[in-house]
Order: sequence, then structure tokens, then C-alpha cells
Amino acid sequence: MDHQSCTKGIVLIIMVCALCACTHTRKEMPLPEGNRYARGFVVKDSADCKVADIYSPWNRETVMQHVVFRPERKRGAELRLATTSCTQVGMLDAVGMKDCIVGASTRELVYTPLSDEVPDLGADMSPKYEQIVDVKPDVMLMVSYAEDNPMARQLSRLGIEYVFINEWMEDHPLGRAEWIRLVGLLTGKEAEADSLFEAVCSKYEALAAQPIEGEKRWIFSGQDFRGTWYVPAGDTYMGQLFRDAGANYRYDSDRRGQSIPLTLEQALQDFSEADVWVGCTAKSRKELLMIDERHSWLKAFQEGEVYNFYRRSTETGGNDFWESGVVHPEEILMDLRQLLYPNEMPERELRFAQKLPNEIGKKE
Repeated sequence: MDHQSCTKGIVLIIMVCALCACTHTRKEMPLPEGNRYARGFVVKDSADCKVADIYSPWNRETVMQHVVFRPERKRGAELRLATTSCTQVGMLDAVGMKDCIVGASTRELVYTPLSDEVPDLGADMSPKYEQIVDVKPDVMLMVSYAEDNPMARQLSRLGIEYVFINEWMEDHPLGRAEWIRLVGLLTGKEAEADSLFEAVCSKYEALAAQPIEGEKRWIFSGQDFRGTWYVPAGDTYMGQLFRDAGANYRYDSDRRGQSIPLTLEQALQDFSEADVWVGCTAKSRKELLMIDERHSWLKAFQEGEVYNFYRRSTETGGNDFWESGVVHPEEILMDLRQLLYPNEMPERELRFAQKLPNEIGKKE
């Protein structure tokens, strides 16, 4: 199958190309033609259909999947979809296709309410294939977490078509959001997806360009976990958000493209005077002290400027930060800007972030 013709008879043709030997170091490639921020896929017109090339997350010169979208394929309400990631649920919900979900992996981690008839399809590493076959999805939305994907091979044996949605490997928040264009193409909601993405870009870019009045405040993120404190490099998803929010960040100039492991001692030294602490997993300052009393050495802790991203979450672990937050990074950016410079948006209510309770030694 080349890019110039589309064979009749198949409504959605998927070709998975064999990956060449490559390392896990991502090589930066030019932005694909037609994309604003996303580097992981490209969509092209070809004869009487559209095609999408989805690149390997580990070697962006390699096409890992070639997808042909035939005009006569199922779309809209008749489409039956299965998901393997909560971010996919958020994207489908954003284009009005949530009701087409007939099965969801690790359903307990999904924040968006789904029909009681939608079964759990198991975890990514231990899928329930019998359940997947039973729900008869037209397409399963997949995530590529490794170069070797046993689940993809098994789905092929079962005759179940799938499309990789690898937004998680995009470094820019708007790059992740742009994958909704591919979801729109798959579901027949191209116009809605394109319109939504353009609106998100306009709001995000306008806020990122808004100047800071006065001195920039310092920010940091994460939490000690078994002796290691992981912080984002400056060219990662969170690093970009910090920059666009107008924050000073200790590792902004680090361009290693991944999380940076620090010892607790190093983190305490690097962030001792930072103004705002975001993204911890604790739900109270008391809990932070129970984990390690040295957390109290940090200025942000002492002044009560500690936040997690659990404002919109469920008791079973669902978190809208990873659903509508991926589609609407401008809302995350507004949260960060509001935490750093509260006088700019005094009337706005935080959407994803919430301040940890300040009562130390009292009932939370």
C-alpha cells in the first residue's frame, strides 16, 4: 500500500511496520507538515481517502504504523471503540464520542463517567482478550509503551484493528493536545476536533505570551519516592508548562528530555527557597511530614504553597488531569499561572490543582 492509492474493500487499513533496531533516545525531527506542535504523526490526503503515518516514539524517523482511512468506514454513533488509556477517553469525550466506547482498560482509573455496560478490559500488561473479543470493537485505541508490543501482535491474530495514540511522548502540552486531530479523523469528527484544537492553541499561546508583572517566582515539582525525587527537565511536558506559566525553574536549561533523578538531600538544597511546590502525591502537609520530616525545611511547605493535581479525581484513582487536562492544557497553564501570580486571576477557581491542607497535627 503506497500513499498514492487506496485499495477498495477495507474500511480501515492498518499496516504496522517492523521497527528497526533503535535506542530509547528520541531523535528530534522537523515538525511534520500540517502539524502545529505534534511530532508523533502526520496526516496526508491520498486519492479518495486520508492516510496517517504514526512514528515510533523512540525513533521518529521510523513509521511504526501506516493507517488508511476509507470514506465508507464506520464513523459517528455506529462506531464501536475500545480504549487502553484514560487520555483516549478524554479525547473521545471532547469530540462527543464517549458513548461509542464499548470497553476500557483499567476502567477504575477512568475519571469520565462511562455506561455501566462498558466492561473493564484489563490492564495494558495483562489484557483480558476474551472480554475484548466479546465487545467486538471496530477499532482499539492503543498506546505504545515499548518497541515490542505483544498486545498488538495478539490483536492482529484475533483480527481486531487498532490505532496507536501516543500523545504521551510529546514534549509540548499542545503537542499532546494535537493528537485529538487523529482521534477526530478516526471517528468522523474532524471538524469538531480541528476547531477545538485551534481554540485551545489560541488560549494557551495568548496566556504564554502574557508578560509577568514584577519578579518571577520560583516553582518545583514532585516528591521523594523511596529515596529518589524525580523532577522534569526543561524540555519535557511539565518543564514547558513551567516556562509558559512564567515561572523560574531550577532545571529549565536542562535539555535531557526526561525526568531527572535527585536525592532528597539534593532536592532540599535545590528547592529550599522556591515559592510554589506542585505535583506532589500527598494529600496533606501532615502526610508529607509522615513521609519525611525534612519536607518541612522547604519554604513552600512552610508558607503553605504546596499543591497536588487531585482536585478532579475519583476514589478509585481516576484523575481528570490526565483526561480533559490533556485535551485542555490551557486550563493546566491557567492553574499554574494562578498559583504563581494569584493577583492576575483573583476570581478564577482552580480546575486541577488543589492546595494541601495546612493544619499540622490537627484532624485533616
